[in-house]
Amino acid sequence: MRASIIIASRDEGEQLMQTLASITRMSTHPDYELIVVDDGDGTDGALVADRSPHATVIASDARGVAASRNIGAQHATGDFLVFCDAHIFIRTPDWLEQMETCLLDQSIAGCAPVISVFGNEQGQRIYGSKLTSFTWESEHQAKKSDDPYDVCCLIGGCVCYRTEAFQALGGWNRYIVGWGVEDLELSVRAWLRGYRLQILPRAEVAHVFRSKFPYKVTFDEVHWNALSATYLNFSDAAFQTAKTSIEKQWDARKTAVLTTHVTHKLSPIRHQWRKLNKHDEKWLIRRHKLPIRP
Repeated sequence: MRASIIIASRDEGEQLMQTLASITRMSTHPDYELIVVDDGDGTDGALVADRSPHATVIASDARGVAASRNIGAQHATGDFLVFCDAHIFIRTPDWLEQMETCLLDQSIAGCAPVISVFGNEQGQRIYGSKLTSFTWESEHQAKKSDDPYDVCCLIGGCVCYRTEAFQALGGWNRYIVGWGVEDLELSVRAWLRGYRLQILPRAEVAHVFRSKFPYKVTFDEVHWNALSATYLNFSDAAFQTAKTSIEKQWDARKTAVLTTHVTHKLSPIRHQWRKLNKHDEKWLIRRHKLPIRP
């Protein structure tokens, strides 16, 4: 099977180049391609073209993570798609082989390696995450087994989906703007539509966690992403719960305007999505023992 490694990058510079070097130096898989989607001002793309000519560079005009990853997927030729942040380091040479083996099970849509903290690899490791609210808060999970096992949500810093399943799911949520919840939302959507997701405890990628974003993130975008993801995937009751929660922490008037915008824009899409679901949020909560009241 061929792997397509897709990296969305916005003004990452040398960090991106170090990520590409780590992938090419460490990976033992015999057949993979590298696709860099430049979501910034073109600087990253020029840098890659000059120093990593083996990678394909695509421009996405500052559309955000979800849109950039979808653009990369459209150009990919692999049987499975590996979406990586532009600030990771590979720690397990057979990471792609482990993903490939996992995805041979057609019931599994996606999988992910363990995420460690770059510079503190002997410290905490993240074995996927669990949804804790209808506004898409989540908590990182600890190790449960040495063998691959099911997990509620995959961490977006490095996550893999079988191409056929990714396309059936409709890709990353194109209604998410800027930054926020795209990894959790796609994970939840996969479970609701009858797929499974797994964590690979023997595969590891180190992630550079930053104290602040290198680009602008607004509350308007964050709350739009949370409300729209809840509206598209969950019930009216869950959407009302999310709205009430955001009102308390943000602004009641702005939340009302945003809620109206979400329902007017996404109502037809929601109807289409819900017809594809095999499960609802109550099933999801029971399946993963989520600390959420349905």
